[in-house]
Amino acid sequence: MEENALRVRGVCRKQGKFELRNISFTLPRGYIMGLVGRMGSGKTTLLKSILNPALIKSGSVEYEGQAGFIMEDAPFFIEATLKENMELFKNLYIDYDEKEFYDRLKSVGLEEHKVYGLLSKGEKVRFQFAFAMGHHPKLLLLDEPTSGLDVEFRREFLYMLQEAVEKQMVSVIFSTHLTDELERIADFIGVMDNGMLTVEECGSVEIKELGDGERTEPLKRDTPDFKGVSRFCRGVYLKSLLRFSAYIICFLQFMFGWIIFLATDELDFVTGLVTGLVFTGIMFQYIGQMTKEGAGKKVVPMRVGRFFGLKPLLLWRARMQCMLKSSWCFAAVALVQCAAVAAITGNGGTMFAILGIFVDYVIVAALTAVAALILC
Repeated sequence: MEENALRVRGVCRKQGKFELRNISFTLPRGYIMGLVGRMGSGKTTLLKSILNPALIKSGSVEYEGQAGFIMEDAPFFIEATLKENMELFKNLYIDYDEKEFYDRLKSVGLEEHKVYGLLSKGEKVRFQFAFAMGHHPKLLLLDEPTSGLDVEFRREFLYMLQEAVEKQMVSVIFSTHLTDELERIADFIGVMDNGMLTVEECGSVEIKELGDGERTEPLKRDTPDFKGVSRFCRGVYLKSLLRFSAYIICFLQFMFGWIIFLATDELDFVTGLVTGLVFTGIMFQYIGQMTKEGAGKKVVPMRVGRFFGLKPLLLWRARMQCMLKSSWCFAAVALVQCAAVAAITGNGGTMFAILGIFVDYVIVAALTAVAALILC
């Protein structure tokens, strides 16, 4: 009995006016399924529903581990190098194999210092393939990977794909409009039409639909843990230009705080200014984690979460932890200044400014929660 790599049962998903309707099939391990259909038939929607089953309205999607992907709108950061992208996104996988990634990168003729946004389409496909193979996936989802590329590259890519299938028993769903490619490599052809799927055999192996009463052992799908997501958020923040803006605000908070404390007796104004700078700095840090250039447009971690099937609450917790850890400098500066002024002037009321810092944290947490819900 052949081992299944993927089981899709009665999947329905509504996206605007379009809807996937009752899609069911199994894909044996080590086989390639081609996916064809006219533009708007649902190919990309089906692939993304498999990648993140949380998006589906009803039905179930089962596979082991984490699926690899090659997609045009993959959320890699366009201003980061290939090495930096790998170091960021590896945190969203269980036991990522860096050596495998570098070996694959070398084999496809790419250098780690190249900037992702400056790669050609063919080079981006090569990078995504090397990155995907770095976590040893049992399932690969490819959305038009060779569209618009020359014949020589398509031949080279199909060879790499077949090699991965044969040597590592990877199962593949390959979406394309180039049917001549599928005739060469596909074991099955799935035809998408208006949100419905019909599967045709290309060989002697049968791909079947699952009956409602059929029982099988569940396939365990891995998802990133909290530590991995926290490391990802931290990496995004460290590479954000807004991080430097936040620290400039912290420096201004330190300088203006002392100048105004010494130049005026209006302690309410001074403490209000310092508290305002603390709040502004924390908000800059939050925006630095929330916004990043990727895939040709502004990308927020929540979009990355939808790609990787992260739960919004998990991503929210990781982002808040990163922000609060990196905000200690604002609280430390305000605390030292308020304590020093209280000691010099003998006015203990200055210490009430510390309460403003905690209020800032509460406000930022509330804004983050609202933003997370809006971006879900």
